[in-house]
Amino acid sequence: MNSILQVIKKFKIYLIAVFLVAYVTYSFCYYQNDRTAKIISIIDGDTVRIRYQNKQKSLRLKGIDCFETSISKHAKSQAKYHKIKINKVFYWGDTAKKFVQKNLKINKSYKVRILGKDKYGRFLGYIYLENHEPLGLNLLRHGYCEQMFFNKYKSKIHKTEYREAEQHAKREKLGIWSK
Repeated sequence: MNSILQVIKKFKIYLIAVFLVAYVTYSFCYYQNDRTAKIISIIDGDTVRIRYQNKQKSLRLKGIDCFETSISKHAKSQAKYHKIKINKVFYWGDTAKKFVQKNLKINKSYKVRILGKDKYGRFLGYIYLENHEPLGLNLLRHGYCEQMFFNKYKSKIHKTEYREAEQHAKREKLGIWSK
């Protein structure tokens, strides 16, 4: 009887190990691989609607935060933090959205890297332009947003490039840094 229990215990451990390997492999393949997505619409400077794996979903650009385009708690906090009036927040939010509209074509497919989901259920990741650069990096270079990396999203892809692009925009007083 004891030998049967030992076999079952071993089997459980192997089963759990196989399940964990399969889960990690699936997660890695699903979230880390570069794929393509078709742009459906531009929501604002850091969020777009995409068709990805035959489903429509919002994708929030990782590593950046554009100013808001309408009144919200976040828009008010952006105005307070940057010591600007709320209409300036909306101006730069609209400017970032127009920049994205100029750089992404509706119904065109782009390379994307999906890293996970945010607390609102949106995909969180990167969209790569035809020159292979992330869209967020271009927004930062022009001063249309600020960098934002949360620790809970472990991936720090492009973090150094993003920091340097933001520092450049600040030095040159571009976009939101022009005050």
